[in-house]
Amino acid sequence: MSNAYKNAHYFNIEKDDIQSVAGNYIIIKFDDGIYAVLCHLQTGSIQVSVGQEVTKGEMIGKVGIQGIPLLHICIFNLWTVMT
Repeated sequence: MSNAYKNAHYFNIEKDDIQSVAGNYIIIKFDDGIYAVLCHLQTGSIQVSVGQEVTKGEMIGKVGIQGIPLLHICIFNLWTVMT
């Protein structure tokens, strides 16, 4: 049996290091206040930088961690994070 390291209920955005939870990740902010978080991207594969505008179909990174084809996607709005 194992225990979860962190979950959304106990994650404090001001104190906790998202890198330790998400690994290599990208957060995309959409115009309507919705955010998409893509976690566990391959080390060194992220093709975008902070503030860069991205478009549909653009290569932003490669999925997978330690040879495993893995991608976690979370969609949320700011209100969800703050409550």
